[in-house]
Amino acid sequence: MYEALTTFGGGPPNNRHFGLYKRWGQSKWGMIITGNIQVDPHHLTLGRDMVVPDTITPESVAPFVQLAQCCRNDNSSGPATLAIVQLSHTGRQSPRIVGGRSFFKAPSAPSTVPLQSRHENDGVLSKLFHKFLFIPPRELGDDEVETVIQSFVRGAEVMRDAGFDGVQLHASHGCKWSVA
Repeated sequence: MYEALTTFGGGPPNNRHFGLYKRWGQSKWGMIITGNIQVDPHHLTLGRDMVVPDTITPESVAPFVQLAQCCRNDNSSGPATLAIVQLSHTGRQSPRIVGGRSFFKAPSAPSTVPLQSRHENDGVLSKLFHKFLFIPPRELGDDEVETVIQSFVRGAEVMRDAGFDGVQLHASHGCKWSVA
């Protein structure tokens, strides 16, 4: 899921997130999974992603603490809602312009396999737009793989400290772990 509620360029959750998740939390769901929270500010989806903070301080973690609290129905009768955070690295799915990188810098991915349109009957304009927006990715080097792993570990630690009950790693349709 993608809420598109942060400021352009990504950032922490804000009052719009808190209002949305508080409403869901009060609806007595058994579990709420957040939208994508990116572990790399240079690989955003549409530029308004929540992002794990680079510097971990009580102040930088506080918005995530508030988000976890909003997900729960602690103030109502019955069991609290489980609050699960979805961590993501968009990989080859990170577009030009709004993806957090310079215009010509390719996204990094496990391979150089480009993101393809899944529709054979796409028109010419659709195909051109897709080619313009999603340039072929650059394959990660071994040292970069370790950096990506550590960014997920750091994200999971931040979310644990913020009070989330669990973490889901987003790995579909072009994200970091999706190769084909």
